[in-house]
Amino acid sequence: MSQEFQSNSSKSFLYYLSFILIGLILIDKSLHRKSYKPNAHKAQASISHVTNFNFPDETITSEEKQNSEDTTSDLPVIKAENNLNGLSEFSDNETESLQGVYFLKFYQTGNKNYSKLVKVQRKVKGSLKKRIKSVLKELKKGPNLDEQDKGVLSVLPQDFQYSKKMKLSEGILHISLDSSFQNNAGKELMQDRLDQLSHTLFEFKEVKGIKVYIDGKEMHSMGKDNLKIPSVLARSNFRKVIFL
Repeated sequence: MSQEFQSNSSKSFLYYLSFILIGLILIDKSLHRKSYKPNAHKAQASISHVTNFNFPDETITSEEKQNSEDTTSDLPVIKAENNLNGLSEFSDNETESLQGVYFLKFYQTGNKNYSKLVKVQRKVKGSLKKRIKSVLKELKKGPNLDEQDKGVLSVLPQDFQYSKKMKLSEGILHISLDSSFQNNAGKELMQDRLDQLSHTLFEFKEVKGIKVYIDGKEMHSMGKDNLKIPSVLARSNFRKVIFL
């Protein structure tokens, strides 16, 4: 009787263990299914983090710069002007003001070089058109000795010229430069030159967009590598800017 009781007890205990084991397996599978979706989100978040990674100090690659510049303008396509000396919206009100002029400073991370825009101030006076010409003259002169000592420089050609004929129409500044502006410029250098020019001109609140001409001719690309440019340059905040 005792042996039969022990045998039945052993069987019951084994059944009980089997039941517990099956239950644990089912619970484990259920937990695995529930945890799968959150883990997928974590993986996606990790991928997004890698995709959005920038080099130290917010370095931007030339490809990112080109893509950003291509997508910054939501202005309509503006037709080229045949006469930049025609009727214009320039105000004749004379004033004196401190205007931002943009140069560059270069940095290095490992074997990668990158640049940041440097904003300096220049005092200009006169009508809007005169003040625009004054900051263009300052761009051409480049940084002063004190700024040069701090590593500031300009990548604009020293001999670049701009036409005194320019037009402001519906907030779009039409400006013609000579061919030296794009000479011997690869994509990165061409983008830096355009950024120096456009950021400086956008310091004037009246300027909503910029249409650039070379020797009076409308341009769709610039530089020796044919950097594509939008019909109208628009304000862009993708570049890192430092102030002196």
